[in-house]
Amino acid sequence: MLALFAVQAASAIANARTHRAEQRARADLEALIETSPVGVVLFDAKNGLPVSFNREARRIVETLRPRAIRPSSSSKCCPAGASTGARCP
Repeated sequence: MLALFAVQAASAIANARTHRAEQRARADLEALIETSPVGVVLFDAKNGLPVSFNREARRIVETLRPRAIRPSSSSKCCPAGASTGARCP
């Protein structure tokens, strides 16, 4: 019985370490993309809608939009159905 508990505890610890490493890698990748000097847009593979824009992509999109249709900083600009928390230009 004690051996079974030890195996379960070791498995839980390994899973926690893997999860922590994955979170760290994801945060590093997001920081790299956000600070990239080139425009990066991530699209949802299922529906083709943009999910996230980095800073440079937002700047490019704002530069290309005619002034009359540029949204205010407080308005939503993501297409309907974009995931919650998406960063849009």
